[in-house]
Amino acid sequence: STESLLTLYQARTLFPSEPCYDTVLRWTKGGFRGVVLESIRSGRQHCTSREAVFRFMKRIDEADE
Repeated sequence: STESLLTLYQARTLFPSEPCYDTVLRWTKGGFRGVVLESIRSGRQHCTSREAVFRFMKRIDEADE
């Protein structure tokens, strides 16, 4: 299936607290609570997808249970 690519800056708006760009970038590299946000790099641009953001949030919720 095809996923909807977003820049990390655009992806920020999908999170409830709208974190800063640097925080989202950090989640793609080091993760949060052991969960890494899936991403790709296209040239100089870091991208993720709407679907990857929702998987990331779901995995964090599951880790909290």
